[in-house]
Amino acid sequence: MLSVEISEKVQCGRCLKIGQFYKVELLQKIIEPKESFTYCEGCENPLICETMKICTSQLRVRVTDSKKEYIKSLGYEESDKALRYNTNKLQWSLVHFKSLEPMIEVLMYGKHKYSIFEDENGTQIKGADLPPIYDVSKYKLISSGADNWKKGLDKKEILESSMRHLTALMDGETHDPESGLHHIGHLMCNNMFYSYFENKEQEEIINPQTKTNE
Repeated sequence: MLSVEISEKVQCGRCLKIGQFYKVELLQKIIEPKESFTYCEGCENPLICETMKICTSQLRVRVTDSKKEYIKSLGYEESDKALRYNTNKLQWSLVHFKSLEPMIEVLMYGKHKYSIFEDENGTQIKGADLPPIYDVSKYKLISSGADNWKKGLDKKEILESSMRHLTALMDGETHDPESGLHHIGHLMCNNMFYSYFENKEQEEIINPQTKTNE
């Protein structure tokens, strides 16, 4: 962040003149350690160094009218928006979320299928033994199947499952006979599962202390 303010009468750090100068403070996001400079308009700008050149194009500052011309002369751009540093961050706005709904439906199906319930007599019932549309509110939930897949899946088995759904689609079958849901939803789930375990393995290699039994 760039903080700019007009100082009281102080001595310029470059030409040593006494006057009302501009104080520019570079906070931690830009330069480390934190540095500040006080200088007059007549001096060469001490901020334009190799370190700053990589930052100046991304700086946005909000200043009062009395400072606008000065800031523009430094090559910075004023803005009424808050400062954000989003370079190289994921652009989630590129995702069409409605297209992910088939995956969510399969995840909801899996949550029901792998949950364990208990009836009023204390008998445990698997979600797989109840239709997905069955009202389970009258049963006590013993364990949720929401994150059952995170307990561990063999990556080869994930790929084999993906191939079964893919070849079914290629053969013209759109919906899975067991779940009644679109094969594309099962494919997306398997792709997410594979990505999850691939990332988890890499993370455990880099940071062995992160290894957990989910």
